[in-house]
Amino acid sequence: MAMAGGINRFNRISSKEWLPFQKSWFRYTDDQALIRSNFRFFTTLEDSGYPILYIGPSEEIAQREAHELGFPLITEMQNGAPIQFAFIDLRTDVENMPFEEWGKRKSELIKKLEKITSALVHRRFLVVALPNIITASGHFYPIAWDLAMEAGKFITLKDEKIACLEPEDSHAESTPMLTSSGKHFYCLHFRKDENSGVYKTQPKNLFARNKYEVN
Repeated sequence: MAMAGGINRFNRISSKEWLPFQKSWFRYTDDQALIRSNFRFFTTLEDSGYPILYIGPSEEIAQREAHELGFPLITEMQNGAPIQFAFIDLRTDVENMPFEEWGKRKSELIKKLEKITSALVHRRFLVVALPNIITASGHFYPIAWDLAMEAGKFITLKDEKIACLEPEDSHAESTPMLTSSGKHFYCLHFRKDENSGVYKTQPKNLFARNKYEVN
């Protein structure tokens, strides 16, 4: 596909697939579509000798999609061997996790993401999918953004996409309070590049105010 700057060497998809993927949000339908779209967008035949790393609950789907594209797939790190793309799905890990456990879990995740970044081919991508935490009592903890800032110290955050899920009740009554339905998750797009670790994100307390309030 011809791009504005010349030949498309980023991946091997057409503009029909490329342009919709650039949107800041998308409608989530199922894991197969999620995995397939990311595998197709972030891999290229030039790197076909390197495997894709997938960590998440849908290993069988990931294996099928990688096989169809002609790429090897691994589900754990292999002694620092190069990888061309990594997709880490944390949705089931954190969606019902008490916020009090997040600090320890984040430390574990950051260590894992650092190892993945070390193995990632230069200028290739790492995608992390996870939701924020919304409790039944109305507390909101933006753990996706917290992880993004922490990982941004060693790998460049290029983009974030919001995956929108179908609401359970599309006819639910409106509320005067601006709240999140919880029916979405984030896909954080990181790239290992010349800016990784140079322009480090600044730590912030994202949990100082976490209760929904009516203005």
